[in-house]
Amino acid sequence: ALRGLQIVVADPAAAAERYERLLGCAARDEGGARVLSLGCETLELLTPAGFAARFGRPAPAHPGPAALQVEVADLPACGALLAAAGVDVARSPRGGLLVGPADAGQVVLEFLG
Repeated sequence: ALRGLQIVVADPAAAAERYERLLGCAARDEGGARVLSLGCETLELLTPAGFAARFGRPAPAHPGPAALQVEVADLPACGALLAAAGVDVARSPRGGLLVGPADAGQVVLEFLG
């Protein structure tokens, strides 16, 4: 299940104002990012520096969606499946599995259990 989407923008506050109008919900500040709660999912608006600090890798050069979190029922099985497929996987700061942009359509995928 999709748990979250991160979008890299130059000005998270300005972008949050647009998303607040579009989605009809208020954004909150979380460590420099602006976060909108959409039920069980979150939309996070981060600067390039905020993205790099969060994921330990540079933000994509283009503005737009940069990372997705996907909740899985069995994180070890997910890791084994990715490894068997030859996908380079790293541990995320939150204990999940990170798949880099080269293997994930130019976004970062974070699998969480």
